[in-house]
Amino acid sequence: MKNYTFLSSKYLVILLFTVLINNTGLYSQTCGSTISSFPYTQSFENTFGGWTQSSADDFDWTNLNSAPPSSGTGPNAAHDGSWFVYTESSSPNYPSRTAILESPCFNLTTAIAAQFSFWYHMYGSSMGDLYIELSTDNGTTYPYLLQTISGQQQGSDTSAWLQSNLNLVSYIGNTVKIRFRGVTGSNFRSDIAVDLVSMTATLAVGPEINIQGNSTTIADGDTTPTTADFTDFGTVAVASSFTRTFTIQNIGTSNLNLTGASPYIVISGANAADFTVTAIPTTPIGASSSTTFNIRFTPSAAGVRNATLTIANNDTDENPYDFAIQGTGFVPAPEINILGNATTIVDGDTTPTTADFTDFGSTAIATPITRSFTIQNTGTANLNLT
Repeated sequence: MKNYTFLSSKYLVILLFTVLINNTGLYSQTCGSTISSFPYTQSFENTFGGWTQSSADDFDWTNLNSAPPSSGTGPNAAHDGSWFVYTESSSPNYPSRTAILESPCFNLTTAIAAQFSFWYHMYGSSMGDLYIELSTDNGTTYPYLLQTISGQQQGSDTSAWLQSNLNLVSYIGNTVKIRFRGVTGSNFRSDIAVDLVSMTATLAVGPEINIQGNSTTIADGDTTPTTADFTDFGTVAVASSFTRTFTIQNIGTSNLNLTGASPYIVISGANAADFTVTAIPTTPIGASSSTTFNIRFTPSAAGVRNATLTIANNDTDENPYDFAIQGTGFVPAPEINILGNATTIVDGDTTPTTADFTDFGSTAIATPITRSFTIQNTGTANLNLT
């Protein structure tokens, strides 16, 4: 284990100042370089190869071609070649200290399938966590957690490396960045090592349709509506309306034609009449281009209302492209609630108390006390005092 001794208090101040700077939450917000040719591999042979250290962590990843210096943790050798990257968890890098390594950008805008793979070694009795996260905004944010690997994964430093394969079909049509976020454990026996990362992608030839809601791909044939991709319209009052916008992308290399009759979107299913196309997509859609359409949900009754959207097109393997949508109707109703002293007074209450002003307390004869009460309408329709 490596130890660090500070000769005077001024060095401690410098360290604390550095930690504060490194935890400001700023990210690279830039691609640096963009990978558009696949397959891509990086084995970190005496280089980080376009991968960059984050400024929003506690310490950096290390490039190494031998066993880590601490005993009882880390691999004894690389998985591929001679070099690998790892989080050196010796003091002061524990406990729960973070190291972030960010990939270059990967251009998946014309991909129809993609997979990210890497090999990892996590040996150590106090092993921490490895988070694999994805960004679709050049690294400004990383809202998508692809995988979490927690705790010791190998039994010794000579144990075989393990491989992780992550399907990125949900993120095709985007340019993405991926980061490894390593968090150390309770002591120095928590080195996390990564080697031989790869990205494979199948790029579209000819027209290739992809549909998104809320910037999230909706798989062709999807039957599980969710608010995350706008296929679930949420709860809407009967006879009221709510509109969602969807995007038709052509991630292929030639024009995508919507081949049905205008408005090109066919609505079918048990409650099709509750859904209407209110903005029509354009056709043809050029290579690497997109168009949008709007669907309005106007529930005619309470409860879950279901329908299916179908889009005929000239994609050779996704014609037609269809997916389920739903929304929930409810009947608006008033709901009375009365407060005294900002405290709810239960309907039918028979136990006055000063806590909710229903007990006015003591006062001299002929000396008034005034209390104020609030009538709230917590419902979804007008409340009338009749």
